Amino acid sequence: MSHEGLTQKRCDRKWVSFVSPTPAEAEYLGRNHPFVQALARYLFEAALVGHDPRPARRTGAVATRSVNEETTLYLLRLRYLLTLPGRQPLLLEEVRMAGVRSGAPPLLPHDECLALLGQAKPDANIELAEKKSLVQEAIRCWPWGGQAPSRELRLGLEEAFLERAVALEESHKNIRRSLRLRVRELSLDPQTPPDLLGVLVLLPVP
Repeated sequence: MSHEGLTQKRCDRKWVSFVSPTPAEAEYLGRNHPFVQALARYLFEAALVGHDPRPARRTGAVATRSVNEETTLYLLRLRYLLTLPGRQPLLLEEVRMAGVRSGAPPLLPHDECLALLGQAKPDANIELAEKKSLVQEAIRCWPWGGQAPSRELRLGLEEAFLERAVALEESHKNIRRSLRLRVRELSLDPQTPPDLLGVLVLLPVP
């Protein structure tokens, strides 16, 4: 339902809006709203638990005009051990993406993967059996735990992971330098292997 050009939905007899400015009688549901946070947490946890039926899944395959060759996107959770001068080490986490075209390195960088994820739209249908086959092959090649682990993919991911750790370490050092704090004992060490959270295979449309 529309009100002055703003998309709204009615929920429990109360008007809500996902865009701002919001009409006086509606409540704005931005990304920091408790409802949005709770919904995102539920969708994420339901996908990780793996019970059916699931509102969101961790794997998929899409036929799209956004790619010219088969492209696999991996959603990863990376962990680092940050050691600061005079303090106990801290365990840090972040979620990053990596991609590979036609099943072989070089890897697609994080930003390019995000762009593909936002651009790729289903432009053709894929039979369920083919979807399963595409996803299964991508998982088989996963270097840590796959049935046919790809050594090239592992080397590419480890190199990208290390480069990311070096960049983050330098960022921490720059902040401490600006505050005139010690940096000599600071180190940030990647903890391998990364956790595989999701797989999306993009198939070019003929």
